[in-house]
Amino acid sequence: MDPVRSGLAGPRGVSAVPMVGTGGPWSGVTQMRRDPGRTVERLYVLPSALRSLSVAVLLTAVTGTVIATAPQSDRDAQTSANGAVRPAEQDLTGRITLTGSTLSSSGAVSTLTAPALATSALTTASAKSSQDIKASAARAAAVKAKAAKAAAKVAAAQKAAAKKEAERKAAARRQAAAKAQASRTSPRTAKAVAKLMVADRGWKSGQYTCLVKLWEKESNWRHTATNRSSGAYGIPQSLPGSKMKAAGKDWRTNPTTQIKWGLRYISDRYGSPCGAWSHSRSVGWY
Repeated sequence: MDPVRSGLAGPRGVSAVPMVGTGGPWSGVTQMRRDPGRTVERLYVLPSALRSLSVAVLLTAVTGTVIATAPQSDRDAQTSANGAVRPAEQDLTGRITLTGSTLSSSGAVSTLTAPALATSALTTASAKSSQDIKASAARAAAVKAKAAKAAAKVAAAQKAAAKKEAERKAAARRQAAAKAQASRTSPRTAKAVAKLMVADRGWKSGQYTCLVKLWEKESNWRHTATNRSSGAYGIPQSLPGSKMKAAGKDWRTNPTTQIKWGLRYISDRYGSPCGAWSHSRSVGWY
């Protein structure tokens, strides 16, 4: 009997551990190992479960392949030993090589490729990251749009308030101007202006009294007074009113211009306000 094949001796002084039985945890092929303290190697048999674990760990590290193994019965182990799944072999240098397919028809061994898993995980992470970025961008856009809408609303309110305030101020200015104009053109103001002009002409205060009575009868001292039947206009009731243009272009709106023209007319026609008042009392006009 060949001592090498029988396991009783190894080549060139290599001893071997005899194999016992063909089933159970020690079923499998004969493998070589180094005997500690010696320069030769001898055969030994790894338990099938330990061999499978070693192969799985090494293949994961070397090929990037994840191997998931399911428990095997003695019958499955026998099937593996017969060649359905061939175990790994260890050479004299201690390296383990896979000698057969790691897939069985019963599904006892399954493999998943690590690069494929990594690619799938990266793809999923990238898609999720892209979705997160889009969601964040959408939220930021919504916040920005809301802020812009609020800012536009505030700006519109400020603009409306500013416009309203400007209109209020403009109305106040118009009212003040109208009030000032009314004050300048009021009968009371017109009488004060006439009193000064009468004195400038050298007439006595009595002449002013006659003038007040005369023009109260004619227009009640209103610079816009108009006679509907004759068309006479203004404080002195000039007929037509355009005659007062000789005293100034603003004869329609300025009581002072009308008073200046009226005193000149009275002086030229009747000599004094009292003469004009006397004529008006006798005939009804002057």
